[in-house]
Amino acid sequence: MTYHHIIFGIGIIIGLFQFNKTRPFFSKIILLGLVISVLLSFLKVKWSINIAFFGFGLFAMVYMFWSFISKNWLGFISSFLVILVMLFRTLHWNFINETRALLIIPIIWFFLKLRKKGLTMKELSIMTILTAFNLTEFLTLVEMWIANE
Repeated sequence: MTYHHIIFGIGIIIGLFQFNKTRPFFSKIILLGLVISVLLSFLKVKWSINIAFFGFGLFAMVYMFWSFISKNWLGFISSFLVILVMLFRTLHWNFINETRALLIIPIIWFFLKLRKKGLTMKELSIMTILTAFNLTEFLTLVEMWIANE
């Protein structure tokens, strides 16, 4: 078990504890889709990992559009960067490390917003899972930086 699984596990647990506070109902559907996608990735079967990867990207994209419509800029930027990193990783494009470095912006923004508003955000559950993904990708970048020195 790697730190990716531990961070995602903590994100899922916090997200599920906040399930009843998640509003509106459409956000609950997105939350359940993200949770099922992450849980499928734990199975270590090729088909489940593929479904989990594309399912997570699909639900992140749906949340990105939902955040744009509802003017939730933290959710929009966070889910946009999730999709961008997934595209860069899947298609083996250049500058993935620079894209991973951008993930520090929604991570810091999330913790500042969490500190300011506390646990009263309506979509805290979804943002916790997306921030867990952002954190694992950023830690992958830090791990590469440390390995190269």
